Amino acid sequence: MRRANQKLSSPYDTGSRWILPAIIALFVLVAGIYIWQTPHFEGPDERQHFAYIEWLATGKGFPPQGDAAFETPVEQEAGQSPFYYLFASIPARLVGLTNPPIIYRENPHAFSRVGPPAFPDNDNRAIHYPGDGYPGDGQPLTGGWLALYLARFLSLTFGVILLISTYGLTREVFPEIPQLAWMTTLLVAVNPQVLFISSVASNDIPAAALSGVTLWLLAIFLQRGPTNWRAAGLGLAFGLALLTKTSVMALALPIAIALGWLWLSGRQSFANTLRYGILILLGVLLIAGWWFARSWMLYDSPLGLGTHDRTSWAIGKPGAKLLTPYARWQDVFRSFWVSFGWGTIRARVWLYNILFVFSAIAGLGLIMAAWRWLRRPNHTITVTIILLALLTLSIIAVAFALELWMRRVVASYGRLMFPALTAIAVLMVTGWYSLHSKLPYIATGVIALIALTAPFWLLKPAFAMPTPLDEAEIAELEPAIGWRFGPSVDEPVAELISVRPLEESREAGSMMMVEVCWLVLAQSERPYSVLIHVIGPENQLITNRRTYPGLGHYPTTIWQPGDVFCDTVRLIVWENVPATLVYKIEVAMLDLEENMRIPIYDALGNPVEVAFAGDILIFAKDSQVPFTTSQENGEAAQIVDYQLPEEWHVGKDHHLTLQWGVLSSLSQDYQVFAHLRDPETKKNVAQADGPPLDGWYPTSRWPAGEIITDNRSFPLPEETPPGTYELYVGLYDLASGVRFGSEYLLGSVEVQP
Repeated sequence: MRRANQKLSSPYDTGSRWILPAIIALFVLVAGIYIWQTPHFEGPDERQHFAYIEWLATGKGFPPQGDAAFETPVEQEAGQSPFYYLFASIPARLVGLTNPPIIYRENPHAFSRVGPPAFPDNDNRAIHYPGDGYPGDGQPLTGGWLALYLARFLSLTFGVILLISTYGLTREVFPEIPQLAWMTTLLVAVNPQVLFISSVASNDIPAAALSGVTLWLLAIFLQRGPTNWRAAGLGLAFGLALLTKTSVMALALPIAIALGWLWLSGRQSFANTLRYGILILLGVLLIAGWWFARSWMLYDSPLGLGTHDRTSWAIGKPGAKLLTPYARWQDVFRSFWVSFGWGTIRARVWLYNILFVFSAIAGLGLIMAAWRWLRRPNHTITVTIILLALLTLSIIAVAFALELWMRRVVASYGRLMFPALTAIAVLMVTGWYSLHSKLPYIATGVIALIALTAPFWLLKPAFAMPTPLDEAEIAELEPAIGWRFGPSVDEPVAELISVRPLEESREAGSMMMVEVCWLVLAQSERPYSVLIHVIGPENQLITNRRTYPGLGHYPTTIWQPGDVFCDTVRLIVWENVPATLVYKIEVAMLDLEENMRIPIYDALGNPVEVAFAGDILIFAKDSQVPFTTSQENGEAAQIVDYQLPEEWHVGKDHHLTLQWGVLSSLSQDYQVFAHLRDPETKKNVAQADGPPLDGWYPTSRWPAGEIITDNRSFPLPEETPPGTYELYVGLYDLASGVRFGSEYLLGSVEVQP
């Protein structure tokens, strides 16, 4: 760096000693807001992490790994190293877990979101009731609820240790530029993802903190000179980090390289280097060796990874697809900064682009600083240079380990880079600072703005119940459908007010949105799911969706009678839509526990057997044929082409294909007539009238400028006399019988016996 020799005041001088405590205070305050805005079990795998704590607190020993893990609520987290859970189980045991016990209600439709992550949709892993004990409800924290929040505060405490280790590491790397230390610490403190993960029960922040301590002690070991005590301390810290999360093992590489450099550079003899290495290894084995030996002996999986291989998201399992390298690392980058809940609550793309620009600028600054250093006539390899190289190596090692892990399970999560978090922060601030001394302030300020506001524009809406409509909003709704859903006609739970697609038409493979509005009549004993089917001829399904009301946040068990609310439900139309038609929208309620539909009754109390409450025009792939001007004859709808069977036989069905060119939209629905006429008398001898496409594509929905293909059946009655006839087609109004437009002579037909 060009400012490497710049002498500044010590951070412990009167004017700056308050900065680190101020950063820590800011971090604790903002993380407290994240805790407040994050309902219980809404951190990644938080239910399983807390189940591990409960398992230990109730004296059951360590949870079993392998297949047996999935017979416990700990599930795949049983393979995790135990330090955080052991620590968190102490206060859990002291406060008790049963008065009252914590309640976990799984959202069966979690991870079913459709559409951009910026729109809340079943982002909640758990179902939350107003009486649950968490700060947002104003309920007293006792029993299992208190134990959960103590586990969260323990994670927050490790977040403070993470900041201290970041500060200490940066001070060792740049002892002559102390302001870099608090710049780097502030960057970590305002990382939105760090704040969020620090606010939930998880071993990610403890692992990041102890990894930071390990790198800090490694920097002390090199910068101040190795001693036996420093080597032993480094080994103990690294062992404690390994006992927290196995992925920290990637830091063994920079530690080994550091020892090699001490020997190869001549700073230490081989004997001394070997002694330090042994002391580090002994510290690791003393703290963590027993755990890995136990996992190896009991489960033949020293790192505990075998348990994750049994999850549904292990690569090779149905639905667990290996993403492209670009896709998975893009996801890692984005979720390193902002990815809340169980990874589904994301910011808009433009925000990630801003973060990418700042990251790229930091990388550019590092490259330019390295280039300037290499161009110096007598560039010296100082300890600072070695430490920067080791921090870079730490990032590469952790990234390589994560790449191997992502090839094993679907796990493109930025928090899995947190063992290298302090290294990343040091290098980013170094890159910015090497370009301009004010750049770290600008970049960190933007990130801080995101972090301070994210609880309100990302977290809070993601877990909010729908807002009931007021009288004015209710008055603007379409006339009520009036169907009532309930176990019996005398026990209605809800009335369906309206079902309205927000677009008139969509294409196969695209997203469609349907607004469904309800009047709450009563609570149900069990939560009912809302089912939406989009159905074509012969009950052919082209998309469907299940969700609890309120897009997962307003189950029928906590409904407030009298509420009127609307959900905007998003669905992805399947790619294999067979034909362009107006498809029916069916709405139903399901009791998942009984695997049955809830009965529907109309306003008179009669059962509703077919619950088609709306429709939408869906275009099949490559089905739209433009109607060119050369085909126009001036009429709104006209025959532009047709296909007739070569032979006609009495008593048989015959297939006709009519192609209608639509010059302009039609205001109403017309019927198609197909008449077989005597050429002399012009009287009909047979006819086959009916709506186009058997009623699945009404003329009022025909788009202007398109050609509509209508495949029709023409049955010839047995009594039709053989002979030569003329076939005419056209449109008419069913109610009045009035023809619309011209009738078209398609040609002569020879009817045979």
